[in-house]
Amino acid sequence: MANESALFRIRKAFPAWNIFKQTRISKRRILGAAACAAAFALTPLPAAQAAKDGYFAVTYTVALGGLPLGKGNFSGRVGGGAYRLKGDAMLTGIAGWLFDYKAYGEVDGRLGGNNHSPRKFGSSASDDRSTQIVAMRFAGGSVKHLDINPPVVADQHHVTVKSSHMRGVVDPMTAMIITSTAKNGALKPSDCNRKIPVFNGRERFDLVLRFKGTSQVTGNRRNTYNGPVIVCQALYRPIAGHRKGREEVDYYVNQKDLEVWLAPAGNTGLLIPVRMVVPTPIGTGVITATGFAASYDGVKHTSATR
Repeated sequence: MANESALFRIRKAFPAWNIFKQTRISKRRILGAAACAAAFALTPLPAAQAAKDGYFAVTYTVALGGLPLGKGNFSGRVGGGAYRLKGDAMLTGIAGWLFDYKAYGEVDGRLGGNNHSPRKFGSSASDDRSTQIVAMRFAGGSVKHLDINPPVVADQHHVTVKSSHMRGVVDPMTAMIITSTAKNGALKPSDCNRKIPVFNGRERFDLVLRFKGTSQVTGNRRNTYNGPVIVCQALYRPIAGHRKGREEVDYYVNQKDLEVWLAPAGNTGLLIPVRMVVPTPIGTGVITATGFAASYDGVKHTSATR
């Protein structure tokens, strides 16, 4: 869930803690790196073929350098040309012991032939110090109402968000339902090759997606995904709301190794991320679907094969 979805990273329990102390990585940096990872992972692709009515549910785990750091859930229903999505995330393991962080988000909107149109988006993120709430209402692909609590306090280093930056955008959760450009949920390079305008309530950025290849997910336990995937490279292009010259921002602007793996959600015509590879300043984060279910025509499916 965009900037609020702070979730995941570390290597081996005690060595990781020693690294944190030796490098003086602050809580803000750890959560910031995790938030950036989730932002890339959960960004949308415009739609093409019409999606079929149904539902999906995905459970994710997050690890940094192989050590579990967080978990999340994402679910949604599509029907009658509309969609409703819900998601949550939290830190676990050592990260959860050191830092209390939880996030939640939901959105509803209309499915479109080439783009989905969010209507109402809301999210909250809380740690042991504060809670941040974002509420947005859309019309015609543009933000018509924005409420942030606490308000954004920008300084001279922040790039100002203007009204023009909130036009022709999607929220970060609508990102999670991707309609295949091919019929019958087939995987095509065109599902990756595009630029997505995203606004999360605080920052406006583009995600430039490029086709990188295809792969096959195998060996997973039952009730999770096994089958073909399309691999997309993701490039981050900040436009407004970010802090110019900030180390983390520059890191992701120059990062070429971000990946999103997309898989068919049954025969709904939707593609859903099942794996995200996100390098961070403190190690490579991997977000993996450990639970995967999708239905259509009243039939539940847990992989690409029926």
